[in-house]
Amino acid sequence: MRSIALCLLLLLLPLEALAGPRVVSATGYGIIVEGKVATARQRAIEDGLRRIIKRVLKGLVGEEVFVQNLPAFAERFLLQPSAFMESYRIKDESEGEGIYRVEVEGRVSERLIRKVLKGLDAMFGRQIKVLLMIVERDRGELPRYWWSGLENSMGPMERVMKEELMVSGFMVIDPFLGSPERIPLELRTPTLKEEEIKEVGDIFGADLIIYGDVTAEEEIFPFSLLNRKKGRVSFRLRAFYKGKEVSRYSSSIAIPDMEDFTLKGSPLIYERLMEKARGGFIAPLIKELKNGKEGVIKVTFKGVTSYSQYRSIVEGLKDMESVGDIRVESFSQGGFTLTLKLGIPPSSFVEILEEMDWKGFALRPYKVSPSMVGLQVMDEREAPFITP
Repeated sequence: MRSIALCLLLLLLPLEALAGPRVVSATGYGIIVEGKVATARQRAIEDGLRRIIKRVLKGLVGEEVFVQNLPAFAERFLLQPSAFMESYRIKDESEGEGIYRVEVEGRVSERLIRKVLKGLDAMFGRQIKVLLMIVERDRGELPRYWWSGLENSMGPMERVMKEELMVSGFMVIDPFLGSPERIPLELRTPTLKEEEIKEVGDIFGADLIIYGDVTAEEEIFPFSLLNRKKGRVSFRLRAFYKGKEVSRYSSSIAIPDMEDFTLKGSPLIYERLMEKARGGFIAPLIKELKNGKEGVIKVTFKGVTSYSQYRSIVEGLKDMESVGDIRVESFSQGGFTLTLKLGIPPSSFVEILEEMDWKGFALRPYKVSPSMVGLQVMDEREAPFITP
């Protein structure tokens, strides 16, 4: 992974001026299990988005670099491909032979992909899933927030923070790909208690929840004959990591004249707030999380038929930035167990292993828990998963 930086830098710098949105199409597939067509459709959409991002990445860095660094790319880009889409639409969809097919056309933010690629070496390597919950309180309007059930996208402050967090190595959850209708009605309010914030985070499988608000407030100048209004925009945040509050932050920007000011009419205010939050919130948060202990889990592989498969698996794990301190726990006929330190959730770890190209075989999970993962080694032709 560490050899990636120079190669990527040389590849990307001459093309910087060309970075922009690209329209790419791909067909995604989802297996229909137990008649659950809606679930298969969602998986097909996500598979199509992954294929689009793969295509763009391979075009940027080349096939060889992509294959050599697939674990790093899978962690940064393929677990949440929608994060790199400006927008996407379904061009066609069909169902047959137990498989749901969806043709997806996406506008890819190549600028953001390049930015994340260049920052790979600077990231702290723990693929933490973040849920942003920021309420927008504009002058003369009701509070706006995505979990109200009345919105169809994240708010502007969340979108600005999302890009900043992704460049810093986080994976930001798109709640509109995660069925926001699952949020109970009693939680669809702008002001939530700590346990309620965590409950929403659990619904989306978030490791880290960032909850807060951006508020435009006004007041009257004292002793002003013209009744001139001044005010400020305040920005407040709380961060909860794995059920524990780890950070609080607040800042504000003074507005000399609030007469015609609104958040909606002043999009640059979000960038100004983010500039202050980089040093006051994100940098300390990264430092706090870097000091956290990685989880130690056992990973058991069954169905191993050769030493070359064992060696490929171990070497593949060593290349993963989020995996450390690999130790062989035991061998058995057709299998082995490893103990390793894991800096990402086991579910994300499994997704990455399923996505990797193992040259003739595939890995499919049969057990996933906080302390143990079980994976079956299968012939690539028989594995119940549609590969590119």
